Amino acid sequence: MISHLRQDVINLPYGRKTIALSKPPNLQDILTAREETAISVKDALQNILQNPLGCAPLVQRLRRYDKIAIIIPDKTRRCPTVEILPPLLAELERGGAGPITLIIAYAAHSSHPWQELGLARNLGRKITISPSAAERREDFVKIGSLPLFPFGLKKSIRIHKAAAQADLVIVIGSIFPHPMAGYSGGAKGIIPGVASSATIRLNHGLMFHRRSRWGVLKGNKCREDLEAGARLLPNVFLINAVYDGRKNVVGLVGGDLLTAHRAGVNRVREIGEVAAEKADIVIVSDGYPETMNVFQTLKLIVPASHVVKSGGIIICAGECPEGTGEMTFLHRLIHHLITNKNMPRGVTVYLFSEAKSPARLPHFIRPIPSLEEGIRLGLRKAGKNASLTVLPGASLLLPRTMEKQVIFKSPGVDNPASRF
Repeated sequence: MISHLRQDVINLPYGRKTIALSKPPNLQDILTAREETAISVKDALQNILQNPLGCAPLVQRLRRYDKIAIIIPDKTRRCPTVEILPPLLAELERGGAGPITLIIAYAAHSSHPWQELGLARNLGRKITISPSAAERREDFVKIGSLPLFPFGLKKSIRIHKAAAQADLVIVIGSIFPHPMAGYSGGAKGIIPGVASSATIRLNHGLMFHRRSRWGVLKGNKCREDLEAGARLLPNVFLINAVYDGRKNVVGLVGGDLLTAHRAGVNRVREIGEVAAEKADIVIVSDGYPETMNVFQTLKLIVPASHVVKSGGIIICAGECPEGTGEMTFLHRLIHHLITNKNMPRGVTVYLFSEAKSPARLPHFIRPIPSLEEGIRLGLRKAGKNASLTVLPGASLLLPRTMEKQVIFKSPGVDNPASRF
C-alpha cells in the first residue's frame, strides 16, 4: 500500500472546495496523477513559437497584414489562456499581423460573456471578439467535404467564418483524456470547438464506434474524423497545455496540429497512467472547472468505470455550482451511451453535488446527500468487506488493470501498448 493510505482523512477536490473524507473502511487505494514542477507559461510559449514541432516558427508562417483567427476554449475547459494571450498578441504585432479575431470555442455548450474567462477588460478594444455559437447558421461557412462513416456518402464541414476566412488560425487549448475523442486538445479546438451544429452532430455520432473512448487514439473514428475536418484549414498553429496531478501547467506543446498534439498526449499519458486493481466501490471527484456542472462532472464516471468491478458502485462527487449544465435530452442520451460502452455490468452510480435539478439527470444516476451516505449504500450492496478505491483529480487519470487491453498508442507516436 502507498503511504497516504495510512492517513485518517482524505482531502478530495470538490469544485472550488475541498471535502475532508474520513478514511473509509477497506480502503484499497488512492489513485492520483503524477506531480511535476510547474513551468513558466510565458517562457515555454516563447520557446514553442520559435521552435515548434513539425512546422516552421510562427513568424515564418505569418505574412504582413495577414488576417489572424485565435481560437480559445470556453470557461468549461481548464486552460492558461490569460497567460498565453498577451505574449502571443505581442509576437503577432511584431510580425506585422493584420486584423485579429478571437473566437471562443463554445462547441455545443451554452455561451457566456467573454469577460467570464478572466481576460483583460481592454482586450475588446484591441482585437475583435467573435463568440462561436453553433446554432447561428449564418456565422458558418463550408470549408470542404469528408466521407460520412460508415456510409461512404459526403458530408459538409462548416466552421465559423472568422476561422475559415483567416490566413492563419491559432488554436489554444489543453490536453486531457476525453470520453469520445481519446484526448481533448489539438483539432478539437476547431471541430467541435468552432464548428456548426450539424458538423458537431455528425462527428459526435461516431461515439458509437467501439474505439471512440477514453485515452484511445488508434482507430478512434471520432478523433480521426475531427482531425480530417480540421486539416481542411491550410494554415493552423497549435498551442496546447499539459497539467499535472495538482493541476499545475507542466508543459506547453506547439506547432503542427497533429505532431504537437501527439507530443502533448505522450506527456499526459506519462502523468496520468496509473496501475490499478478493480474495486467494489470507487469514489471519483475533481476540481473546478471540471465539475462546474453535472454535464461536465459525469465525464468522471468514465475513468471510474475502468476501476470498478462488475456489480459495483461508483460515487461521483462534483460541486456543480452552475447546476446541471447542458443536460438536454440529447446530452442525457450521450452520457447514457458513453457510460454503457465503458461500464461493467450491474454498476450503480451515485452523484453527490449541489445541483438542484435531479429530474434532468440521466436515468442511471442516483443523487445522494453525502459521500458517507454513498459509502453506506455501497457497503450495503457489495457487503461489509467491499474494497474501496478513491480517484481524486480523476479527469487526468488513465487507470491500467490487467483485465482488458486498450491501446493508447496512436499513429506516429512511438509508445508501447498499455492496458486498462
